[in-house]
Formats: sequence, structure tokens, C-alpha cells
Amino acid sequence: FAEINYNSDTLLDAGDWAELWNRSTGYINLTKYSFKDSHDTNIYNFPIDLQIAPDSRLVLVHDSAKFFARHPNVTNWIGPFDFNLSNGGETLRLFDFNGQIKYSMIYKDESSWPAGADGDGYTLELLDATKDVNVASDWFTGCLEGSPGYAYNPNCNVGINDIQPSELYTVNNLSGALFQIKSSENIFSSQISIFNLLGNRIYTLIFNGSEMQVDLSNEAKGIYFIQIKNKSSITIHKIIIQ
Repeated sequence: FAEINYNSDTLLDAGDWAELWNRSTGYINLTKYSFKDSHDTNIYNFPIDLQIAPDSRLVLVHDSAKFFARHPNVTNWIGPFDFNLSNGGETLRLFDFNGQIKYSMIYKDESSWPAGADGDGYTLELLDATKDVNVASDWFTGCLEGSPGYAYNPNCNVGINDIQPSELYTVNNLSGALFQIKSSENIFSSQISIFNLLGNRIYTLIFNGSEMQVDLSNEAKGIYFIQIKNKSSITIHKIIIQ
């Protein structure tokens, strides 16, 4: 496994999913293979004549409707499997056509494991093919909503990697798409940038004084990020257009 989504943000819920990665130079035939979690009675049987090409990925999906709603452009997935991945940690296992275990790993939600994957909308992402999948330090916080079916893109979280509100600024929702940015002191020439979930900058404004309003009524409902940059700091606030 190269990426795991075991506890989605409630507003970004794609259901549980896990990405298989064929790291070899040959095809892997998964006919009559099965996927199980910690419980032997939770079984998903792979389709007949299913293969993964070299250096390709395949996503195992728990809830196909939720997954398609969040990732409509991803086509290399199968499912659904009818059991959940535990929010508190889980064993993931693959068995071959003879019922022999071929692969096993354990992820956890302890402090040593990337916290962003535990309900904050991010995923567990494996550092590289040489790493130990059972070691917390060999995983990192992946993209917001993940990158199912594709290799990790380091630019996927541009501008929204660290959500770090400060006491200097507050951001308040005045109505569904109208936000107020306030400062505890007069600020001049601070740059306000607004990013969508893909990390794309959609607005750039200049903040002068102690407060301003930002109208995002032309944008779709969902989660966005306001970045406030001045000479001494950069802070990021998560906002929701309702």
C-alpha cells in the first residue's frame, strides 16, 4: 500500500480507501486475490482477470458513491468493499489465490503517525518504495483529500500545508460567503491570498488598516484557505463557504 484514507474530514468525505502500488517491473495478476482488514470475516475478493501494470496504482474503495463524488476523474479503482477501515488503527492484508498471505501492514493513529490523516482531510502517504510500511516515520501527510490512483505531487498543497492562525488576525464568517478579516492593530500592505482545495490561488488582495471584508459569493460552496502575509509572519485560516 502506498496511500491510505482511513478517516476523512466530514466535509471532504470520500469514504475509506487504500491505494495499491505495483513497484515491480512486471504485471501483477490479482485474480482470486482477497483483501482483509484485522478481521478474517471482512473480505473483499478481487475481480477475475485483474492485473496491475508495472509502476501503476489501483485504489480499493469502500463507498463508491462517496469516492466518485470527491474524485470523479479517478478511474483506476475497484470496489466497494463492505467494511470500514478503523479510525484508531488497522491491519491491512492481501491474500493470494491459494489463501496465503502476500502482504500485511499496520497503520496507527498514535502521535508518531501523521496527524493530518486522522480526520483533518489528508491521507497517509508512503515516502518511497524502499520504506517500511509498518514504521510511522516512513509515512507523511499526503495531499488534502489525497491523490488516489496517482503518485504524490509535492505541489498539491501549495499555500495550504500549514494552517496556523495567529492572535494578530481573526477571520469571521458574516454570512454564507462574506468574511471579515480583523487585526488587533493597524496593518499596512499585508497580502491576502485565498486558495481553493487544490492549492490554487484564486484571489490576491491588500490589507490596510484593522479590518476588511471579503465577498466570495462567486465561488462554489466548500472549504478554502485565507493566507495573510506581512513582513514578519505568514498565517493561514481555514474557511467554509456555506
